Amino acid sequence: MNISNIFGIGGNSTVTINGKTYVGRNITVNGNTVIVDGAKVDEGTTINIVINGSVERVESESGDIEVNGDVGEIEATSGDIRVTGNVKGDVKTTAGDVDIGGNVGGNVKTTAGDISYKR
Repeated sequence: MNISNIFGIGGNSTVTINGKTYVGRNITVNGNTVIVDGAKVDEGTTINIVINGSVERVESESGDIEVNGDVGEIEATSGDIRVTGNVKGDVKTTAGDVDIGGNVGGNVKTTAGDISYKR
């Protein structure tokens, strides 16, 4: 079962999951169900996440994650990670590429994939 969690979404930030845009402080994808601030709002089959704005933490078991802004920490079990801004903490994925446009305050790790970031 795929579980993705997005915590501490900034006030002007939006989250797009599989082409649908959501606004909320905490978003969870459990299996194929999207939950925004505790309320079930949608169901889908694949999970690809795009965050436009800053976010405190993102965790995902599968699917690509893109953050167009800054992030505190980001972790994916399977999927590519792309952040256009800075990462204050760690970046980790088991299987996927990592591309960071800004600075990284913590460690960057992927078991199977490429890493590129501003130094």
